Amino acid sequence: MVFLVCFLAFAQGALAATSATSATLTASQTDTIQITVTGTEAPWTLVPGTTFTHSPSSLSVVVNSTADWSVAASDTNTTTAGFMTSYAPDTYTPATHLTNALTVEATSGTGSGSYKTLPTGGNIVTGDAGTNQVSYGLGFQQVVSYADPVLSNPNVYRIVVTLTGTSV
Repeated sequence: MVFLVCFLAFAQGALAATSATSATLTASQTDTIQITVTGTEAPWTLVPGTTFTHSPSSLSVVVNSTADWSVAASDTNTTTAGFMTSYAPDTYTPATHLTNALTVEATSGTGSGSYKTLPTGGNIVTGDAGTNQVSYGLGFQQVVSYADPVLSNPNVYRIVVTLTGTSV
């Protein structure tokens, strides 16, 4: 009878165990538009019997967009409803406003140069996907009538123009 004895010796760690796995990552990007108004506007001096035109003004809208886009101007305040309205500290006087509604335009870019009448306004400029930090000047026109009341201090004519950027 023959016995065979085998001794197997392994150095510790020589046959290390391994394990691997993977993860699959997916992502999607949504269309995004960001608009910012830059600049400051000094008070206007309106003269009866004229059309005050401030174009380009010192204000611009800066656009960043991943998709084709448009920027529209409007007046969303039902108190002013598109008209520069008498304003004293923190209060409008709705019955006292200019006879004619304010108009707004973009002074550069596609679709620009066409004044839109507030309150509904409309698109003042449009652009293509990939727009990055592009600035478009804003212009304003206000017809001033002899029938428009001259306001006493501290009242001024005031309106807030809302700009809305939309991915199209």
